[in-house]
Amino acid sequence: GTLSRFRKVDVQGRGDCLFIALANQLHGTNGTYHGKPARDLKLRRDIVDAVELDDAVLEDSGFVDLAAYQERMRQQYKFGGEAEIIAFSRLYPTHLVEVYSYLGTRRRYRGGVEADHGAVLGDDVHVVRVFHSGGGDSGAKNSNEVGDVGHYMEVVSDRRLSEGEEEKGDEKKKGDEKKRLEHEEEIAMTWRKVYEADEEFKDQ
Repeated sequence: GTLSRFRKVDVQGRGDCLFIALANQLHGTNGTYHGKPARDLKLRRDIVDAVELDDAVLEDSGFVDLAAYQERMRQQYKFGGEAEIIAFSRLYPTHLVEVYSYLGTRRRYRGGVEADHGAVLGDDVHVVRVFHSGGGDSGAKNSNEVGDVGHYMEVVSDRRLSEGEEEKGDEKKKGDEKKRLEHEEEIAMTWRKVYEADEEFKDQ
């Protein structure tokens, strides 16, 4: 379950963290983008529609049946967990999902079932990695359970950025700094106008 060759990227989801992390991995953003709402919602709904009764004990999750589960989980800001990870692996059979846990464990899923850790992966297999920061020692515990709001993060390769990526990053930092300075100047101008108006009022 080591993450020595990888780094965690917080996707800052509000109940959508698992779906954002999976979508980012699916589209190869490598931790550089924290979600596109329309894209992430579509993936959520595709995953929820692919969930089967045996993917989770619905009674323990508070759902009376699969229809009730789907009605709720198709909405944004509802936490996902192991049932949704299994469904994702079923939707994308050429993808292997690795779920790392804060306890140092790792579980793998492919084709709707838990995969053998010693299985040799072919060239056609794409690995999707997420990190679960709490909620049980399984590393992918069903987060629909009461009291379990474990957060998921994206796990990306800890490679050095290319020269082009570094240039883009530097340009973004410069742009952000320029916007910050412009914003501060706007605030200063506003306060100057307030002060001048107050002084004029006092002189009357």
